[in-house]
Amino acid sequence: MNGMNVLVPVDKELSVEGMRHVLVDSGATVLFCSPKYAARLPEMCEGTGVQTTCRLDTELDQWISAGNALLAGGYRAFSEKAIDVEETTAIFYTSGTTGPPKGVMLTHKNFATELNVGLAMVQLGGNSFAVLPFHHAFGITVSVMANLHTGSHICISSGMRYIKQVLQAFHSRNTVVVPLIGEGVYKPVWAAFRTH
Repeated sequence: MNGMNVLVPVDKELSVEGMRHVLVDSGATVLFCSPKYAARLPEMCEGTGVQTTCRLDTELDQWISAGNALLAGGYRAFSEKAIDVEETTAIFYTSGTTGPPKGVMLTHKNFATELNVGLAMVQLGGNSFAVLPFHHAFGITVSVMANLHTGSHICISSGMRYIKQVLQAFHSRNTVVVPLIGEGVYKPVWAAFRTH
């Protein structure tokens, strides 16, 4: 998110029609996806402006190699672009409960502010467990950007039902959650404590 691209995270729980709406409305031309959703790519991209797709499991290394080759050849447009703090860097879409999802544009300044506030409130470091969805600004900012800023390792949750196993295996030092998730963890712990 340095000014040459705009991040548009897509909620994996959206219907194919909802995903298409986000891709068309945002003007997305490139789509990155995990292997779990690769089978939906053709249907998802049909009738959109998406010209290029990248599967994170099989094609990301090729993209990184191509970028490194461009840099080695002297290409600097991306790395030397001046950042306009008021320029849109991401579009997050609402859940669409009252109609089609609506895009909310965030600037570099929005992200920097949220990142600084998050870092002032939470002490990160070591292994961090990311459970918040990345199609929400708080999930991307605090679970990813803040941890990258502090040099933390990030374990990305593959689903709420695996939280206990991942926490045990990954030895997470911290995680950032919203109150609903915190209560979901807190209540069973105290219920078990009270029965013993």
